[in-house]
Order: sequence, then C-alpha cells, then structure tokens
Amino acid sequence: MDVFEAYKNFDTMVKMQLNTSIKALHSDRGEEYTLTKFQAYLKSQGTKIKPTTHNTLQHNGIAEQRNCIILERTQTLLHASCFPKMLWAHVVSHVVWLMNQTSSKAIVGKTSFKMVYGKKPDLSGLREWGKEVLVHQRGGDKLGRRAKKS
Repeated sequence: MDVFEAYKNFDTMVKMQLNTSIKALHSDRGEEYTLTKFQAYLKSQGTKIKPTTHNTLQHNGIAEQRNCIILERTQTLLHASCFPKMLWAHVVSHVVWLMNQTSSKAIVGKTSFKMVYGKKPDLSGLREWGKEVLVHQRGGDKLGRRAKKS
C-alpha cells in the first residue's frame, strides 16, 4: 500500500471512529506527499498542508526526537528481553502503545489515549516486558493443559 492510500484509510478511520478530522499534515516535502492527487485530496478535505524546508531535519524536531525515543526504547527492550531482532516491529508497536497510554509534556496532565477517547487508559492487564506469560491453547482433552508458557 502506498502512502497516499494509507493516509486515506487513516483519514477515514479518524472520521468514522473518532468523529473528528485531521486538521493539518506536516511533511518533509517527500515525493510521496507532493503528488498532485495527494495535494488535491488534502485540499478537498480542508486539511492544511504544512511542508518544512527540504533537507532540514531540524524543522521536524518533534517528530525526529520522537523517532529517536522510539528507536532507543525498542533497542532497550530487545536487549533486555533477549528477543531476536526479527521481532523489532512488534517491539516498536508496544513502545508506541505505551507512549500513547502515558503522559507527555505536550499535553500536561492527560495522555494521548484520554485526549482521543475521553477516558483514562486501563493498564491493569499490563505485564512487564519480556516476562514469561501463559497463552491460552484451544482444543485438547477435557483434563489437558489449556495454556502454555511463551
């Protein structure tokens, strides 16, 4: 799936599930964001286009810093858990999920989750990363094991 199609899918999800719209799109003027059809779509949706100066990473400061934080936390969790590097995408998903459940300087006193859904996130089932857990197994006999360690 290309960036334009992925963006349209995300835009639709935001409208249908969250009952809001995307106000602005910041981009680094990459080719994928400057396509005529992409620009036309953004204008038709009333989305402001906010491009930064080409080849100036410092203008994308918050995004670049966030990407560094995600990468550092991913490396830390992979190292601490001794999981294989091939699981990096799952680790990144977990890191981003955690970041959305916890507070940040950008929205003092609230989490991204609360800003979107209007309620505090439920972290009661959160387990320590890398801890052994039991995974439910389907099937088997009546008195057999129903879970296995992962």
